[in-house]
Amino acid sequence: MGDVADLRHDRGEGAEAPRERFNYRGKHRYLIVLPLAHPIAEYDAAGAVLKLLGVLRDRCWAEKFEILAYCVMPDRMTLVARGETPGSDMHLFLKSFRAAADEALAAGGRLWMKKYRERVLRKHELTSVVAMEFFREPVRAGLARRIEEYPYLGSFTFAREKSGRVKFRD
Repeated sequence: MGDVADLRHDRGEGAEAPRERFNYRGKHRYLIVLPLAHPIAEYDAAGAVLKLLGVLRDRCWAEKFEILAYCVMPDRMTLVARGETPGSDMHLFLKSFRAAADEALAAGGRLWMKKYRERVLRKHELTSVVAMEFFREPVRAGLARRIEEYPYLGSFTFAREKSGRVKFRD
């Protein structure tokens, strides 16, 4: 029986080198789900969401990100965000946004759960298709009869038509 060195995988000639870890910097699109530590109170939802979106807009400006789509539910916020420059850092943007939102809305507590979900959207994935999937969540949850009726979704980048639908340009 061989020793430990013999058990190592030999890549052989012509084999691919290991891929570098993705660094979350650049002009990439991300689907991000940020769970809230406590649900947004229904009686103050409009004020809280407006304040939250103001913080998001400020942090986007500072960290060079744009919000292609967002939806704020009582228990989570879902975003499609895109870096605007080669140096746009998604982790730094989220850290900055979550801290600023905690300060603005949590009154010394925590607004967010510790963990969140994110993934990089592939080039073939259309922003409009991804966004429409999470825009349907308020209807599924019984918070609105139609997507257009739910006030806490939209885009900082794309226009909202008179009908209430967000008009994407993929």
